[in-house]
Amino acid sequence: MTKTKDNEVKNKIVREVINFVKGHQLLFDQILRADISTADELTVEQINLVVGILCKVWPYEENDQFGFVQGLFSMMRALFSCDSGAPTVSKLVQSSENKSKVELSSFRLCFSLGSYLYFLVTKMSLRLQVSDSSIDYHSPAILQQPTLMLLDSLLRSVTTSLEMAAEEKSLLLNKIQDINELSRQEVDEIINMCVLQECVSSSDDIQKRYLL
Repeated sequence: MTKTKDNEVKNKIVREVINFVKGHQLLFDQILRADISTADELTVEQINLVVGILCKVWPYEENDQFGFVQGLFSMMRALFSCDSGAPTVSKLVQSSENKSKVELSSFRLCFSLGSYLYFLVTKMSLRLQVSDSSIDYHSPAILQQPTLMLLDSLLRSVTTSLEMAAEEKSLLLNKIQDINELSRQEVDEIINMCVLQECVSSSDDIQKRYLL
């Protein structure tokens, strides 16, 4: 009985969010189609929020009359192709701090999109082509689908980024152990990195509470 009530509440919330999305279709569509390669920090946050919401609830919407699925597929193709390193959104950042924020935003987007794609494959029986060369271009419904080659590219870039993050963490820990020998500037850099991580974690927690 309790489980049934929980499901009813969850379904009601999902339906309310879907109705909210439909009621603000133009806004969601505008943000979803924004150029992520030149997006500023605010736009990147908006894209993250919109993608996070759609990836959570849109699989339960049977009619994709607004084209959100194709929009999500297009974003996957743009982000999952990572031949030149980690997946990234805005390429206009200058400072290392902003660059770190952009990289984290990129991975948050990839995580949401990857979770959505996993749901489509496992629950909706979506079948992905190996590469673009194996796609039937006479079938417009699959033109924007990501391919297995793109997923392979994403996984390789994530692996590389995790290895780099582990190395940076090790270097940071070594610096902290020798903090008495560091310059004031180096100490400030360590503090800024910790503050940035704390802000990102808080932002993620807020977004999770909003979406769950």
